[in-house]
Amino acid sequence: MATKAVVDWFDGLEEVLATEAKLSGLLEHGSTIGQAREFVVTRILKTILPAGVYIGSGKVIDSRGSSSKQIDIVIYDPRFPFMKVEGGGLYFIEGVLATIEIKSTIDNNELRASLDNCKSVLELQVNGEYPEEAESQIKFYMSKGGLTREMAKERFNYMIHPATYVFAFNSKLSLDTTCATISSWLGGVYHSSAFPSLPRVITSGDVVGVASDGRIRINATSGLEYIIGLVKTNRRFRWFAVHLMDSVSRRLGLRNFGENFDYRITEYYPFDTYVAELEGAETRFIAPAK
Repeated sequence: MATKAVVDWFDGLEEVLATEAKLSGLLEHGSTIGQAREFVVTRILKTILPAGVYIGSGKVIDSRGSSSKQIDIVIYDPRFPFMKVEGGGLYFIEGVLATIEIKSTIDNNELRASLDNCKSVLELQVNGEYPEEAESQIKFYMSKGGLTREMAKERFNYMIHPATYVFAFNSKLSLDTTCATISSWLGGVYHSSAFPSLPRVITSGDVVGVASDGRIRINATSGLEYIIGLVKTNRRFRWFAVHLMDSVSRRLGLRNFGENFDYRITEYYPFDTYVAELEGAETRFIAPAK
């Protein structure tokens, strides 16, 4: 459980960013994508991320020659090489920490296109140096979550891919139509409870969707594990910020190589507090395909 000081910091960040976004006109439907991207980069990412990460745009590639669609924001580990090209860059997927699709105002078509862009990152192949490390983690998921071997492999594959996000300041969609659009999109792609094929967090105006990714688990009272929960909330910034901070720090690694010891800072993040909000009446859930 996160300390009160940390929870208060995230709540304070929410208030500051919401006020600045309103004053900048970003919470109005007339705002532009350029304004939206600049605000996310300068006021959110540079506030919450380590100074050493690289923030750009372009396409993510893998060693098979496959590439993602054009991505609005790529957060990259500069220890990995990348190639600058016209319109952004080409980024090795192994060095990508997270990707974000940015919208000023989102509608049905733009939400589906954003989900397609995120899926194009999740479809790329991630290479590991030592196969036995993957095998060890797959066995861990089997024992910890009671997963079959196939589902544990899917969970591992989902978690080693960069976390993807969709952030829209405004939306033409209600809570129900946002849920319906995501459900319809999922009907045309492969997904499971272990590999949702979804962004980790979707912010669509005053609707926030949070994927059940193993790090966060969203369960029904019947024991069914949903793949995403969507809630109507005015806390759009803090959900996005806390999840992104956690994802980037975990992917960068927090290892003391001198002592061969991995630090854990997950207790600083108030996920339990925020997940509890998903149990309210104004929440919609999507179950995996059968």
